[in-house]
Amino acid sequence: MKKSLIVLSLVLLTNCVQNKSSEQLLGERVDSFATAFFNYQFKAAARYVDKASEKWLQYAATNVTQEDVDLLRAQKEGAAVNIDDILFTDPQETTAEIHITARHFLWHDSIGKPGSVINEGKFKFKAYLEEGHWDIRMEGLPQNEK
Repeated sequence: MKKSLIVLSLVLLTNCVQNKSSEQLLGERVDSFATAFFNYQFKAAARYVDKASEKWLQYAATNVTQEDVDLLRAQKEGAAVNIDDILFTDPQETTAEIHITARHFLWHDSIGKPGSVINEGKFKFKAYLEEGHWDIRMEGLPQNEK
């Protein structure tokens, strides 16, 4: 009897894990991407973008100065992100626009000037479902909409 209950529990748990909605899977990927991006972990962020977007992460990485590194190291906590909304932009739910709030992150207003820590910003990202997984597509560096 105990073995039957254990097997049944495992089957139910497996089904719950496997039945995540597309929106849940997208949310997890966006959260991982945005957390890495706003904490200047561009190599980790690259796992969540499509090939065409990698150039924007490389561009951001090449513009990090020693002042930025020192400022990041001096922070007591890293950047935090919250997904505010996921909007599917087609009936098949293969493209989406994701609105997030980032908190306590280093931000540059312009290239060549030192960054500053921003308490809160609003950002929008696009994602595409391709070959069974979601990829973020960057068409430039994110713009703070706040």
